[in-house]
Amino acid sequence: MEQSTDNPHESRIERYRRWYAAYHPHPMTVHFPIALHYFSAFVDVLFLADPSVGYETAVFLSFLIATVMGFFTLLTGVFSWWVNYNLVRSKVFMIKLWGAIFTLLIGFVPIVQRFLDPEVAYGSGLNGIVYHGVIFLTVMTVSIVGYYGGKITWRGKK
Repeated sequence: MEQSTDNPHESRIERYRRWYAAYHPHPMTVHFPIALHYFSAFVDVLFLADPSVGYETAVFLSFLIATVMGFFTLLTGVFSWWVNYNLVRSKVFMIKLWGAIFTLLIGFVPIVQRFLDPEVAYGSGLNGIVYHGVIFLTVMTVSIVGYYGGKITWRGKK
């Protein structure tokens, strides 16, 4: 690869762009945690209808994995934003960024609750309401972030 002597930074970003185009790290990582957030909420509905250890475990583990994977999705999203869009600060990107950060941070609430109180999902008090509420809330937040991601991907395509 020939490097430009007058602008070495440009050659580095071009290398990153080629790598990104070959491996697509953000599209590759984004769908799994979104699907797991939906799955967690779906199984949580089943749990609320029929509280069982199996449902509770499935909700917690899928939500835990969705949240941890969300961190990597956020990192690849920022990387994509940098190499493909030069960190342009438009409304769409700001909604995606703040929505993803909010989803990641709020996702730790039920995880911490569950580690502090393994029976939190069975509770009908404020802790139980917050636990289940956040699981359902993240479905809305990942939907908003995904919607705006689609606006970026499909802009101008009819």
